[in-house]
Amino acid sequence: MRVYARDLEEASKRLFKPGNMVDFNQILGLAMGNIENIVKCRSCGNEFRATKKWIQSPKVWGISIVWDPMRCGFARNLLLCLNEFLYSRGVFYAEENQALMEKYIFRGMICFHYSHYSAFIYEVEENSWYQVDDNVIKKMKSFKSMLNLIMTNNSLPVLLLYEHFNENYQNLYKKNDDLKLESSYDARECFNCQLL
Repeated sequence: MRVYARDLEEASKRLFKPGNMVDFNQILGLAMGNIENIVKCRSCGNEFRATKKWIQSPKVWGISIVWDPMRCGFARNLLLCLNEFLYSRGVFYAEENQALMEKYIFRGMICFHYSHYSAFIYEVEENSWYQVDDNVIKKMKSFKSMLNLIMTNNSLPVLLLYEHFNENYQNLYKKNDDLKLESSYDARECFNCQLL
């Protein structure tokens, strides 16, 4: 799934109130258009409300963030509002009776700094974060120390990775091997043009 950093920034500004913590779930839901997403039909030009719906629940959920090189100041705020868990129903619509894997655990991210990428991966069994930078793998002291490193380097998170979480997390791969990765629907044409 792709989202623009400017949309995340605008959503966070609209949600922010003094004394109120804003989390990534809320920001992403608003930025993805669950509250107001009016688009123009590319066939007829009429405006309509676009809705993003889950078709199937993915085991892994990747969120690609597109940054404007001239507007990167929001990166720090974005990093500070990341949650351990992300809930799919806060970002996508689904039918009330539709079975969904709703809860996802934050498992990693890829960050960009000038012309270099580095990855940060969460190891569940060890409850530890690791930095993977070319051929060097370094265990981070804590999530906070990882965020401090990213912010100190002025790195931009360009890909966030979430994995389905359930109470039997260790058995997740055995139970859900049959799920497909296609996850969302984003219509670019209004209902009348889709019928033609």
